[in-house]
Amino acid sequence: MFSNYYFYKKIAKLNIIIISILTIFLMISTFIYKSKSFSKEENRKLAEKPKATVENVFSGEYGKAYEDYFSDHFVFRDTFINISDKFEDFLLRFHKGDKIYVNEKSQEDFLGENLEDHNKAEKK
Repeated sequence: MFSNYYFYKKIAKLNIIIISILTIFLMISTFIYKSKSFSKEENRKLAEKPKATVENVFSGEYGKAYEDYFSDHFVFRDTFINISDKFEDFLLRFHKGDKIYVNEKSQEDFLGENLEDHNKAEKK
């Protein structure tokens, strides 16, 4: 009984160490990572690094602006987006772009409209 306890305690410590190392690696990589101003994949301008002023910090604007900047510039961001898109394409059969995937059993899109009626209306 006690041997299992010590085994699981060692596994828990190992998990904490691995997660801590990965977190530190990502933090350091994010600071070293060169920021881009435009994302070709999303076809949009990325958030710029905010300037810290006393007024911005105390009003909360700096925190919100830095959160937007960080979400646009963390390391491996494009890789995570590609993985997420592939995951959605494979499991959910839905893509965030201009594609609409239709279930074989149903001819309705996500708005509840019949796709055949929708296509006829577009052709007019």
